[in-house]
Amino acid sequence: MSGAIRITFDRLPEIAAKLPQVTSMVVRKAAFDVEAQAKSELYEGHGVDTGLLKSSIQTDMEGDLRAIVAPHTEYASYVEFGHHSFTGYHYMTQAAERVRPAFLEAMRRLEAMLR
Repeated sequence: MSGAIRITFDRLPEIAAKLPQVTSMVVRKAAFDVEAQAKSELYEGHGVDTGLLKSSIQTDMEGDLRAIVAPHTEYASYVEFGHHSFTGYHYMTQAAERVRPAFLEAMRRLEAMLR
């Protein structure tokens, strides 16, 4: 086969090795964005009396691709979902929904780079 063109692309192992790290960065950023957004959803008269709930919201990475963003007070679920005497503020749900589009877009960009 004279005149045949041979194209060699030998960076595939390098790219594959970086994918988990880059994906982890996207997950980590989204998790900390949810934490920040949740804290900003709470303000005096809207889920905040002492600031304890707001300061209890933390991000815990459980491996490279899983993050848990949650408040750590006994009454956090009442503020989120409500109680028989008041409606919840849905501060965690709203925070996650606000961050969702940016997270999905970042993952789409990663996917597009692999095509």
